[in-house]
Amino acid sequence: MGLRFRKSVKIAPGVRLNIGKKSVGVSAGVKGYRKSINSSGRVTTSIGTPVSGVSYVKTENLKSKSKKPASSRVSSTATAASSSASSPAVAPAPVKVQKAAVQPKEKLPKTTAVLQERPDASFAVFGVVALACAVFLFASSHVIFSVVAALFGIFCLYSFIHIKRHPEDPRYITEEQLTRWGQLVHSDAKTVSQLQKASVPVLVDLKKRAAWHYEQVSSVGFGPDVSYYGQALIDVQNQIVALSEFVMLQGDNPKQDLENYSSFVSQKITAFTDDILKD
Repeated sequence: MGLRFRKSVKIAPGVRLNIGKKSVGVSAGVKGYRKSINSSGRVTTSIGTPVSGVSYVKTENLKSKSKKPASSRVSSTATAASSSASSPAVAPAPVKVQKAAVQPKEKLPKTTAVLQERPDASFAVFGVVALACAVFLFASSHVIFSVVAALFGIFCLYSFIHIKRHPEDPRYITEEQLTRWGQLVHSDAKTVSQLQKASVPVLVDLKKRAAWHYEQVSSVGFGPDVSYYGQALIDVQNQIVALSEFVMLQGDNPKQDLENYSSFVSQKITAFTDDILKD
């Protein structure tokens, strides 16, 4: 008689983690309807009926379904080959296909988020699931994967507990900061990753405008245009500095750039003023 092992753990309302001897799965549902999937690819749907003791159960295997199209393609290819062998050979008319020129996509620069997402209840769920998987993997002699899953679970649980005990931790972004960040990039996104993605085109445009204004200040030798383009350059760089509270282009130092631009514009205006006084 074989040894059987099965453990079911509730991880959320209506959601259970099922651990067996050879597989691990997750099931979810309500009274009268439940759907489950396990690591071997088996999907089971259970539907209850008003008649006591009577229910409808449907079981599918995702792995076997993924293999069917390949076999059907092989059979259809074989059928086509046999039919072409039996019929007289007819040379197909040459068809010229002109490929459209593929335009290379513009590679956007990478950004770095200054603040992290605040851990929420999902971190606790992921931590529990990861620790459960670590126990199952250890029992299956997958020690390395078990250690990795355990470390990930501990990290998730620690992050969730830490932010509950220290909600003022400056490493994590607040709701007010998320709102201010969204206003700067004109986005309604509510997560760090979404706002980071929305910030890329804004930062690229600001950098291009700053470079253009800097070129204008450099090329203008005299006149009020020095003051006009210089102030425009400082204003654009100030917008980049405001965004640097949340996100920066990799390799950039916005505050240092602002100091350099301010010094450069000040020197140009001073030289222009000195020329007027000499005249």
